[in-house]
Amino acid sequence: MKHDVDSIRYKIFKAVFIVGIFMSFSVCLMNFLLSLKTLDTVLTFICGVITVGLYIAFRITGNIEKLTLSVVIFLSFIFFPTMWLVSGGTYSSMPYYFIINAAIISLLLIGLQRKIIFFLYVLLVGGLIVAEYKMPDVIYPGFDSELVRYIDLAFGLFISLFSISTLIAVLIDSYMDELKKSRQYLATLEEKNREIEAKNEMLEKSNAELMKA
Repeated sequence: MKHDVDSIRYKIFKAVFIVGIFMSFSVCLMNFLLSLKTLDTVLTFICGVITVGLYIAFRITGNIEKLTLSVVIFLSFIFFPTMWLVSGGTYSSMPYYFIINAAIISLLLIGLQRKIIFFLYVLLVGGLIVAEYKMPDVIYPGFDSELVRYIDLAFGLFISLFSISTLIAVLIDSYMDELKKSRQYLATLEEKNREIEAKNEMLEKSNAELMKA
């Protein structure tokens, strides 16, 4: 079923895709410029391509329900965990992106589905941190210097701040638009009710005059 293009969920879903595409390709470019591991650059580029493909499917079908869970599962349990392992875990900027993904889960999913996915996501994050602590040599960040690491941290932080603020702004603006439409609709209904009441009063008066006649 296609959703109304003015609905809040539609706007949020569209914003999530745009943020995801921007985040994927910008991180890919930064990884390339910083000469990080080739695998980091390739994975972020592939994620960007997949996100573009999903966005095109979303624009064609307009079907949120079928794509939402697929997007969340792909990001939460495939892409970000892989990036955590190859990028350096807590030593890199990946924790910032995990926060963005938590926001995406909260925005896209609803009800029991959201609770289950978020619970599994929290378990996954805890498992990754424990694995990094137990096997620090396995998760190697591959930074050539502390300067490169801090550039990566700063860039990840700025991207995360931009992404979170964009998603919140879209949510608030969409809510305010819907609230404005609701108030306009309510005002229209009240005006129609007043017109109906006025007509009813006229009919009552006419009936009263007819009875007198």
